[in-house]
Amino acid sequence: MARVWPDRPVGAATPRPGRLVTQMSQTFGRTHHSWAAAPLFVVLALLLSAAPAGADPVGGGANNIVQVSSGADDPVAARSAVQVAPFNGPFVNSTNIAKATATSCTGCRSVAVAFQAIVVGSDPSIFTPGNAAAAVNSACTGCTSFAYAFQVLVQSPGPASLTPDGRAAVQSVADQVDQVTHSGAGPAEMCSQLGILQAAFVDALSTPGSIASAGQPVQVRPIAASAPDCPSFG
Repeated sequence: MARVWPDRPVGAATPRPGRLVTQMSQTFGRTHHSWAAAPLFVVLALLLSAAPAGADPVGGGANNIVQVSSGADDPVAARSAVQVAPFNGPFVNSTNIAKATATSCTGCRSVAVAFQAIVVGSDPSIFTPGNAAAAVNSACTGCTSFAYAFQVLVQSPGPASLTPDGRAAVQSVADQVDQVTHSGAGPAEMCSQLGILQAAFVDALSTPGSIASAGQPVQVRPIAASAPDCPSFG
């Protein structure tokens, strides 16, 4: 098992471990907001300009951003990141983005997958997380670009973090997400597999003993989730 560092993904090993990103410090932040009415490229521009990767102690929570690009010099690009971040402030505005592009090449492949869970240990007054996925092929022949973004917020009775058991359960999901990301499967198959894994991700967080508050295991419950019915692919 690779080591898990705060604010960064774990490294690769054999078998390849998924990228598990955990935020260990308290964040402050922005109720669930639907981006469905806005054009996706506008949503991505707004989210990308406003949300640097990692935690933002002023802006309202952790951000998980996965961007990959393939081209003639690098015809295959794939990356996944699974993030679990505690939040204890009044304004939740965490952002989760997956973006995959393939440009000016033949038969290129780009896959970006982002899973994010925010463990809310407070009673936020403003709640506006963002979740978006986009995949674009530009000047390509026979290229495949695929992006999948899943975001869930779970409520705990107070400030909380993953227990060792919870960390292991989430790492297992992260490993499987990474395997799908690098599998070479088609978009429809990846969509199906990742839909199963997003349910497993929620289960890993909701299982008694996975999350602790004040040193004691607590039960959490999902309060909001966002995922495309059909992931973005080009």
